[in-house]
Amino acid sequence: MTQYVAQNFSLILVDIILDENELIQFRNIINRIDNFSKLDECIQFIENIDVEKVFIIISEFEYRDIFSDFDRIELVYVYGMKKSKDFYTTIIDIYKTLEIDVRQCNQDCITLSFESDLIYAGILKEILPEIESNEDSVKNLAKFCREFYSDNMNQLNTIDEFERDYHPQQAIRWYLRECFLYQMLNRTFRTIDIEMLIQFGFFLRDLNQQIESQNQEQIDNYVVYHGQGLPTKDAEKLVEMNHGILSFHTFLLAYKNPMISLNFAKNASMKINTIGIQFHISIQSTKLPHVIDSNAVLFPLNSTFRIENIEKIDEIYRIDLIPTNEQIQYDEKCDYTSWQRLGHFFIETSQFDRAEILYDILFEQSSDANEKIQFLNKLGFIHDQQGRYEDALLQYQNALDIQLKISSTNTRTSAYTYNNIGEVYRNMGDYQTALSYYKQAHDILEDILPFDHPDLATSYNNLGLIYKQLGDRSQVLPYYEKAYDIYRKTLPLNHSLLATCLNNIAGIYIDMKQYEKALVLYEKTLKIYQQTLPDNHSLLALANNNLGLVYFNLKDYSKALLFYERTLSIRLNNLSENHPSLATSYNNLAWVFQNLGDRTKALTYFERSLAVLQHSLPANHPNIQSVKQCIINNSQD
Repeated sequence: MTQYVAQNFSLILVDIILDENELIQFRNIINRIDNFSKLDECIQFIENIDVEKVFIIISEFEYRDIFSDFDRIELVYVYGMKKSKDFYTTIIDIYKTLEIDVRQCNQDCITLSFESDLIYAGILKEILPEIESNEDSVKNLAKFCREFYSDNMNQLNTIDEFERDYHPQQAIRWYLRECFLYQMLNRTFRTIDIEMLIQFGFFLRDLNQQIESQNQEQIDNYVVYHGQGLPTKDAEKLVEMNHGILSFHTFLLAYKNPMISLNFAKNASMKINTIGIQFHISIQSTKLPHVIDSNAVLFPLNSTFRIENIEKIDEIYRIDLIPTNEQIQYDEKCDYTSWQRLGHFFIETSQFDRAEILYDILFEQSSDANEKIQFLNKLGFIHDQQGRYEDALLQYQNALDIQLKISSTNTRTSAYTYNNIGEVYRNMGDYQTALSYYKQAHDILEDILPFDHPDLATSYNNLGLIYKQLGDRSQVLPYYEKAYDIYRKTLPLNHSLLATCLNNIAGIYIDMKQYEKALVLYEKTLKIYQQTLPDNHSLLALANNNLGLVYFNLKDYSKALLFYERTLSIRLNNLSENHPSLATSYNNLAWVFQNLGDRTKALTYFERSLAVLQHSLPANHPNIQSVKQCIINNSQD
């Protein structure tokens, strides 16, 4: 019998005692087992446990209703002597049922990518061939996995075997054993666990290469089947797609026997908030996925498929797929290699937590000083975007310290670091300090770059921005004009940097109260950003915010509210809960509601703004005092 060790699932026993042999047996299915004699302790544990799904064995039937409120609880089994369909009278009966249910749960946890989400899948596939390994790679992975299975002797023995005997040509065999490798990898794909992704990198490369190397066999057209459940929201999104493309976040295993997948789909449809799906995959190419045997095939990682037809049959959906090489292209051009490309993607799509983990690991693994400087600058930028300004300054200073050790700080790299430090101080409201760092950066770039280099234009733009915030209007427009002239000559007309420059010039018109002129430029800015940036990019939030500002000053409060709400939506999805930009959005919405005559909503948003500002800015910051006064004004009868 095949064993399915459900890594990061938990089996909880409530007032149930298993002997050592029974515990060993159950760990062949679920690695983590926790035992409680008191119900309240169990509930507290479930509320805080870091696992995907929980299976529970109880002795009291009435406990089932208590556990029904927890989304992460997959199933509850009642163990007792009473003979009923709701009771299990032997532990072996529970074991057999649990094994089937865990396999179903594993199947339903396979995640899919739709359309724009496919960018991540494409980047991961691209970097697989570039992943390097050495004689310690297998050893390090084995050590890493032992930490997860420290109490599971069966899996520890399997890990020992893997460390001792693994060879790249055995990757498929190891994956299909559905031991620790299978379960840990599938969780990695579902959660995009960066640390685990890097640890398993060489194995992913080997497995993918072995599958693709055996894809050349000529076989007549045929159909294979995959069945699973999807959360209702994801299933509805999938059903709405018309001839779109999708990808499974795994090495997809599909069967020639349709009944296997149909059973998975039907069982899934019986769950709450889950819809059963049976995929029919037509193999129409001579380049085939690896045929395991006469019953199943294995597709390479993140294989893409085009939807040909969707049909509901009884309680499940039948979705017809054909394999395709189509990918959603990531337009951002960069010279990064391997994992750095993925980190760049995470930053551009505002997945800052994942980007931080990745760059932390890359920094620790690198022995090259220039690479370390690059990674520290990335980490500084990430922390700046998260509103963690002290952490950002520390990373940038560490980058400068390394730069000073290997050469001097009068380099292009150092100029960018000085510029980034200036950005942090500007975000903190310390404009004089920001100006000093911007000037240091500009002086270096002016010495080493051509007069029309786009990076020099960015420096001009930053100087204009800081002079604007310092209130020195005489300095602002000349710097913005210099930046715009360079960008216009060197960049495409829809480049995001050109849009940023237009945005800044529009800000000057705002200061001059020429709102109609500002509106035209802000609309152009938003259009360029929409054409070139992901939907959740921070610059789209900025563009919507600025349009809200224009309409607010034009006293068109309904339109101002629309753009401010769009801004807040993007920022809530991207930023930490105490990021100063959220305070700005709350404050803007408060002013709109105040002018609409809704003092209750205005007060609510002012209070939200104050809470963020008090967490992220010095106590004497003028913005804090300003918002406090607004709260007082709106609290008075």
